[in-house]
Amino acid sequence: MPGKYSEDLGANSTKSCKHCSIGKHNADIGSASRNKCLKCPKGKFQKLDGSAFCLPCSPGEYQKFEGRESCNACEENTKNEQANSAECSDCEVGKESEPGSAKCQFCQAGKFGDEVGTSCKSCDAGQHQASGTTNATKCVECGPGRYQLNTGQASCLPCIPGLFQNLTGQESCNECPIN
Repeated sequence: MPGKYSEDLGANSTKSCKHCSIGKHNADIGSASRNKCLKCPKGKFQKLDGSAFCLPCSPGEYQKFEGRESCNACEENTKNEQANSAECSDCEVGKESEPGSAKCQFCQAGKFGDEVGTSCKSCDAGQHQASGTTNATKCVECGPGRYQLNTGQASCLPCIPGLFQNLTGQESCNECPIN
């Protein structure tokens, strides 16, 4: 029977058959040795004994060792888009992911990513990062006539009447001089 073997000479029933252990498989019928039970390869697993096959790790999971009973979730800020994988890869610059992710997502509004495989960081005051940005590798300084007092913002605010700002990347506006 697949997933089993028997080392008993002259066995005449399936009662003498032994199950391949967890993390192993045997697709052959009539195996006479436990050596026919093969370890599941990297990227696959088997949590049941007596199995004829191994199961693939799903996208977002990996298994870097042979003969295992489960797969591991990809770590935070890593991804794995393929089944049967033995490893996960770091998220690209400007992207991040939750544990167990198949894909990395662009940094959210008000955030940027400037290193591979790290979480996105909040933009400093005087800067912003719009939502839906596909190049969130750095924040954009507020332009003249605009400011941002808070960190992690998606946009800059305009100076109100009576105030001005002629510099970029500022946290406030200045009062107009009285003539």
